[in-house]
Amino acid sequence: MRLFILAAAAAATVAAPALAAERLTDPEYLKASRCLGLAQSKAVGEVDTTALEAELKSQSRGRVSTITDRASDSKAYALREGRRAEGERRDALVAEWEGPCKRVTGV
Repeated sequence: MRLFILAAAAAATVAAPALAAERLTDPEYLKASRCLGLAQSKAVGEVDTTALEAELKSQSRGRVSTITDRASDSKAYALREGRRAEGERRDALVAEWEGPCKRVTGV
């Protein structure tokens, strides 16, 4: 029994850094929120946002309210921006989605 407890404690110690590494930093979280807004605006084409929405919801737990508020604002701004974008601005938003957004979101 004692050996089992020691093994479980060792496994938890090894697993803890791996779980912490999956947590987005605040800047990454804010960027992912902006990317969700772009994807929902349809400026970048049809994108399934279900997984990204779920990930951001789980990532919001335990964050300071100022960060979650900024993320909500960032998403709303990107959504408006994407809906109104035409021509070169739309191309810039698509490039943002294809580059930084795909790196942060993994989509």
